[in-house]
Amino acid sequence: MKKKAVKYSLAGVAAALVLAVVLAVFVVNPALRDAYRREQAPGEMCLFLREGAAFAANLGLLPADYRREETPSYSLTAASGKHTAMTLWVWASGDSELKLWDFSVTELWSPVAGNADPKAYFTFEKENRTIEAGKTAAIGLWFSPDDALTPGLWRALISVTAETGTGLETRTCAVDIFLRGESSVTLCRGGRSDWVVVEKADPTAAERAAVNAFVAAVRTVTGCELSIREDSEPVRGKEIVIGLGSRLEGDEELAGLATEDAYIDISADRILLTGKSDRGTLYAVYTFLAENLGYRQLTDEIAVTAKKKTVQLAPGARLVRADFALRALWSGEGEDWAFAMPNMLNAGNLSSGAQYGGSLVYAGSPRQMLEDLIPASQYYYSNKSFYSDKPAGAGGVRQLCLSREEVKTRITDKIIAMLDANSLSQRVSLRHYLCETPCGCAECSAINGAEGSPAGTYVRLVNAVAARIAESYPGVTVEMELVGAATARTATRPADNVLVLLSDAGLAQGKNYSENGFADRLSAWRDISAHVGAVLNIYGADCYLAPLADPVTMGENVRILRELGAEACIFADSGSVSGGEFGGLKAYVAANLARDAEYPVGLVLHDYLYGVYGAAGGYVGEYLSLLSAALAEGRANTAEFAGEGLELLRKAEARCIGDGELLYRLRREMLSLRWVELSATDESERDEGYAAAVELFFDDCLHYGLTAISDRLLSEDKAAFLPPVSAQ
Repeated sequence: MKKKAVKYSLAGVAAALVLAVVLAVFVVNPALRDAYRREQAPGEMCLFLREGAAFAANLGLLPADYRREETPSYSLTAASGKHTAMTLWVWASGDSELKLWDFSVTELWSPVAGNADPKAYFTFEKENRTIEAGKTAAIGLWFSPDDALTPGLWRALISVTAETGTGLETRTCAVDIFLRGESSVTLCRGGRSDWVVVEKADPTAAERAAVNAFVAAVRTVTGCELSIREDSEPVRGKEIVIGLGSRLEGDEELAGLATEDAYIDISADRILLTGKSDRGTLYAVYTFLAENLGYRQLTDEIAVTAKKKTVQLAPGARLVRADFALRALWSGEGEDWAFAMPNMLNAGNLSSGAQYGGSLVYAGSPRQMLEDLIPASQYYYSNKSFYSDKPAGAGGVRQLCLSREEVKTRITDKIIAMLDANSLSQRVSLRHYLCETPCGCAECSAINGAEGSPAGTYVRLVNAVAARIAESYPGVTVEMELVGAATARTATRPADNVLVLLSDAGLAQGKNYSENGFADRLSAWRDISAHVGAVLNIYGADCYLAPLADPVTMGENVRILRELGAEACIFADSGSVSGGEFGGLKAYVAANLARDAEYPVGLVLHDYLYGVYGAAGGYVGEYLSLLSAALAEGRANTAEFAGEGLELLRKAEARCIGDGELLYRLRREMLSLRWVELSATDESERDEGYAAAVELFFDDCLHYGLTAISDRLLSEDKAAFLPPVSAQ
């Protein structure tokens, strides 16, 4: 006993010495404390969150069990009828004091139950206050759920706004709250699990990919290694059944699923993740991982997960069905299968999509044009009557004359031949080059005049092709896309197997579809069409580095489309160049909204910003808010805006120092503001220093993987950028 007492005494002395050193370093020596503060959190304000009641937190030290706002979310468990305490720790990490203007919970959302009023369930301990530079404030926060909240996942977004020496700053923290029910199911605890994954004895490539993704995610999040057995083996213990295998033969409820439906059923001894198709099974697995393990695929290459010692699940069965039947990205970002499947996209140029059953099958390209089927390079000189008299466009593309019967016949025959060659095809794309300004010949003009729209000849030709397709391939849908003036409704009704896609290209940025007239155009087509959808352009028409990120308006537009009965939601750039500013962010927001139009945009933004930019996420978010305001005010292409934006992103840059990957991502996004800054420079000021800045800018474009900043090659853009200097 004496030896133990001595041992504990020595341990106590050692702990006291450590505490004394910490006090000496951080309290007695302010210079070292300030250096530590700048290194850990450059900037004006930082947030940290932990579960439990507030305690004294004014020494300027970082408690180890706090979760900084640079991570996408903090996970905790709550019970109905009980208070769950949290501490929000606000740090004045800059050289000026903070005046807290507002702290609130702005979102409370469940993937099962939808939105709830956060004010009814969250309360804060303290009123607004001032925090001295280098000091902290611990704000108590309580979550008090009642029986009105459905057990399961609830996501909350906490927002703090403070006035600093350089202006207002806003930071957010996301909390993933598992609300326990009376019969909650435990998947893993302390790195151990009683569950076994069951897959089909002969799984498809998609089902095998679903099993592998599930097991890998559980391992990453919990450290638990789940074993896998085939469904040919007898039932033993608790099973996680993935795919529509022998365990589910004769299940009438599953037999009634639609092709892309995902089905999730959680009970005490079985978890079922399946669908009627490969896509349905993949969607079920990725939905489960997102909701219960915090797995989020932010880009083709960047995924984030939570870290949990215990994973509890809410029992019950649910059907997961996307809000739009056709969901695609044509933006150059997020087109890889690795991004598309976790985010429930089902169309586009998905790499490996066909192999894993992850994409709709097209006869030809998903963006195939009529002009691709009768290319001018082969037919123009021998059949000039097939084409408009307009000069050839980029790449030698010539517009077809759609009133000519031989053009209709050739296109129809080619499409039928393509379907014959691939009987699994589900879609045919028949887009038309320059459909808003069609062939101006007398016959085309007469038809379009009678139809009351420039789309008249286009609709008639597509109907002719669709009629032949319906005879031989009744399950195939024909897609056509209308742009600009061609979005005016025709007198002729599109065939029942035609999907009419309206593009919003050219509409005013920053206004939603109810404000800019697009909703009225789509409603008009909805009155005469069996199938309608929309193409949302998320890049600018001419410059792909121009600042055009407005996710809030994007969310409003997607909800308007759903209310109007649109069945397709496609996001695209406005030309042939991809990779514009914040392309990954736009792709992630777009994919989540196309899957669930009610998903709070604030939560989607938070996940992406802090998942991709880490501690810099707050400043990047402030830049996006500044950008939205500048778009609304019409000053997004001014030198003044560029200066304000660069100031914010340089603060973000300071928070990435030491992390080359974060710096690379952030500096790539700063190119757009550098472009605005250079473009806004008056010609009289374009001297040798300006020329050097242009040289550096274009070198950086290449370094960050951009091949163009407009619809021209970089070399052409550069030549156009410096006319006064080039003339010297």
